[in-house]
Amino acid sequence: MDPIQCDNGAPIPDPIQDIEEEANQEEGINKECVVASVLGMGKEEGSETSRAAAAIWFAQDSPSNTCIRMNSQLATAVTCEAKAILKLLKDFNETNNLLIKVGHQSNMAYLTTNLEKMEDRGWLRIEEHNILKAIVAVMRRRKGRTMIQTISPLEKEEGIT
Repeated sequence: MDPIQCDNGAPIPDPIQDIEEEANQEEGINKECVVASVLGMGKEEGSETSRAAAAIWFAQDSPSNTCIRMNSQLATAVTCEAKAILKLLKDFNETNNLLIKVGHQSNMAYLTTNLEKMEDRGWLRIEEHNILKAIVAVMRRRKGRTMIQTISPLEKEEGIT
């Protein structure tokens, strides 16, 4: 797609690109964006023998790939995934831009579109509220950008990407 041009033929600057470039030029911010996928899985959730695990995945054979496990009645895929997001944020360089792809829509919504509403309501009836509040606190302290999106169904079928 050709850029929109002024009457004199000069291209009109893209304001979004300008904002992104300005944000990346802030002192101490690494322009590179690292992508990490976090996917929680659970088994027998809500029972005495419930178990859950979450994978943090950067790339094939990356030494940074890791997994966390939970064994308790509180072990759910969503809770374990939230714990993995918190671990990723605490362990990751705070000056790097980070795109976190999450497997559960609820975690993404709590941390993005519904965040203000959740905070206003004091995180009522949200089981993972302590973990989610800790994630928000760490994200707000980071110097690099933190972006969150859900893993697409195709990515889930093909394995974490």
